[in-house]
Amino acid sequence: MSSQVRPPSEHEPTSDHFRILSIDGGGVRGVIPAVLLERLEELLKVALEKTRADPSAVEIAARWQIAPEPRIADCFHLIAGTSTGGLLAAALTVSDAQGRPKLSATATVDIWETHVAKIFKRPLLRNLLDHWNILLPRYPLIRLREVLEDPALFGDSLLKDARTDVLISTYDASLLRPRFFTRWGAPGASDVPTTRSETMVDAALATAAAPIYFDPHTLDLCCLVDGGMFAGNPALAAISMALRRTDDLAPRAPNELMMMSLGTGVWGRPLTYGWGGIFGWHRPRPGGGALLEALLAGQADFATEAAHMMLNGWSATPLPTTTPTSSGERGLTWWDPTLPPASLGGGPRFWRYQTPLPEPWAMDDVSRVAELKRLGLEMAQYFEDELRRIAEMLIQAGPVPPQ
Repeated sequence: MSSQVRPPSEHEPTSDHFRILSIDGGGVRGVIPAVLLERLEELLKVALEKTRADPSAVEIAARWQIAPEPRIADCFHLIAGTSTGGLLAAALTVSDAQGRPKLSATATVDIWETHVAKIFKRPLLRNLLDHWNILLPRYPLIRLREVLEDPALFGDSLLKDARTDVLISTYDASLLRPRFFTRWGAPGASDVPTTRSETMVDAALATAAAPIYFDPHTLDLCCLVDGGMFAGNPALAAISMALRRTDDLAPRAPNELMMMSLGTGVWGRPLTYGWGGIFGWHRPRPGGGALLEALLAGQADFATEAAHMMLNGWSATPLPTTTPTSSGERGLTWWDPTLPPASLGGGPRFWRYQTPLPEPWAMDDVSRVAELKRLGLEMAQYFEDELRRIAEMLIQAGPVPPQ
């Protein structure tokens, strides 16, 4: 693995009182976290079967009678996502008529494999008349809507009926502020009236509407675009919400939280931006515009470091070496303003999962789905022991009570 990815950790995961799943944005690269969650869901089933066979774990097994086949949404109090991560958050929590999760983690992988070519297909006329996206976004959002409105996927499911709490981030270009879709009330500031009729499709379209790539999503006279404008990695937004999402007299404390944070792949080579003008920053490399890549990567790295320090702290941070290098210079010390990624996200409360990309694949490169799936499988195998321990902890903690 790359120096941008941490090694497997020996820390034991802790469940505490509030468990969070956070999923980054990244377009078609969302296949990577979907595949890791598919493996985690398989391990949940194994852990539950082991618990049911244990005579000393009768009480724990009894708690799982409400969820005989454990799903990801059964195990987390809050699932947060931005852009493709928001799509996954919605897909994992959309409920059926019985209030159970409608889609398995495997089904979310199938969404990408089956529908991604339709979602990221550019109209011929638009490509001919505006090849460089000077006037129009690259893809019409209507195609994503058509996919998600399939009754076998989201259909007309309402946000308020999600299996567990969700936090789906968007940016309101009309009011110039972040807007969060949740199931418990007003998405945004307290002066925005609660709209109980918001659908999962609305939330998914809003968080996926990345500027340049898709049209904005209009809802209640608001113009909503991708939450990656401020939270490509929604970990900090989820922690902030979790600390005050409580019926207790006082807000929660960071030591009561546990989070899994999933990335969508990282490319570690320097950005190239031409001569520094609009064209250079907008389309200089195979992976897409350097400006967008820099914004998303910078946000993700900062959110990872901040979340790690809030939940894991120094005691769980492998400190960089202070041994002099061959040139006589000393390595990073504890006070260095930027910690290396390999030191972050190894538990016990904050777990970060990321994988290096072999090439700077664009967020709309549908030809890479099979390779992205392979990277997700390799990441799951690399962290297999950790995922097994986390699955066992989640089963021991019991399912999140239905709303």
